[in-house]
Amino acid sequence: MGHRELGCGPVPAHGFDRSWGRSSYSAWISGHDGVKTTIPDPRDLEEGRDVDARTSADTASSSLSDPGEAVDPDDSPLGMFPRGAAAGDCLHRILEQIPFDQDIAQDSNRVLVERELTRSGLDINLVDDVLEGLSTLMKAPFGGPLGQLQLQSLHSARRLHELSFDLPVAHEGRAVRPRQLACAFRAEPDQRFGGSYADSLEKLDFVSRGFLTGSIDLVFTDGDDPDTARWWVADWKSNWIGERSVDGRPLHCGPRHYSQSAMEEQMCLHHYPLQAHLYLVALHRFLQWRLDGYQAERHLGGYAYVFLRGVSSKGGSGVILERPPLKRLQHLNAVLRGES
Repeated sequence: MGHRELGCGPVPAHGFDRSWGRSSYSAWISGHDGVKTTIPDPRDLEEGRDVDARTSADTASSSLSDPGEAVDPDDSPLGMFPRGAAAGDCLHRILEQIPFDQDIAQDSNRVLVERELTRSGLDINLVDDVLEGLSTLMKAPFGGPLGQLQLQSLHSARRLHELSFDLPVAHEGRAVRPRQLACAFRAEPDQRFGGSYADSLEKLDFVSRGFLTGSIDLVFTDGDDPDTARWWVADWKSNWIGERSVDGRPLHCGPRHYSQSAMEEQMCLHHYPLQAHLYLVALHRFLQWRLDGYQAERHLGGYAYVFLRGVSSKGGSGVILERPPLKRLQHLNAVLRGES
């Protein structure tokens, strides 16, 4: 018997319990007012891949900018990379396979990028833009609490790609509803994405029990020494923020457009804060099982949401970083267990 997605609305008094099943962040936010998305394909759930929400504008546009438009040297090499589901998934697959700590310009990487562009039905002439964008990404300092840390310093022993998880959800307790999620975010209202974001969570519509599945793009440590290093989650976002012509054509897109406020707007619009916190709960449980002497306040680093089109080689742009709000995570963990 195949897996079924979660049901929405009240659980019937008699008959099949439609709140029980296999779900994901994408399913929880499906169809809310700010994002028009679809329930993920069950085959994607089997693979643990979480599907990002996309606006109708992202989905509708998959073309390059007008070739007659002047190129701004401050634009990102990925600024006019196509948008939409296929393009975003293409970038994710490339980042899953490419070696961070080797020269991006090597021939094997070109072959990899060309293969994934072809697989996605995208113009193979985009290969140079992609390689340039990846080179910038690998060399850019994260900034904030991660300081000068660069992706190119993350050798294979310091990173895990596509860490899939299945978290039990309310097996013995109350089903999870949006109201409980909102309460968890109100546990630390002064932290980033606190009270006002919690209000928007209450507008979601689902009832969920069973398992929450997902796949974290990247898990990494901020140091080589296991006695001092903290563990972080990273998620790649291909959201386009930029300037358009009067008739709506995309013109320019680069680091200058990815201010903290602009990225926070995207985060809230697509409920990425919920996704980030769910990923941190998954990492927390993973480390509890795998890391001797694990303590959340000591070993849990936080999350980095990397907006690929907004990253600058100088660092300090295109990234939303947050240290873990531990009280909020503790509350959210209890919600998933059905304890609240």
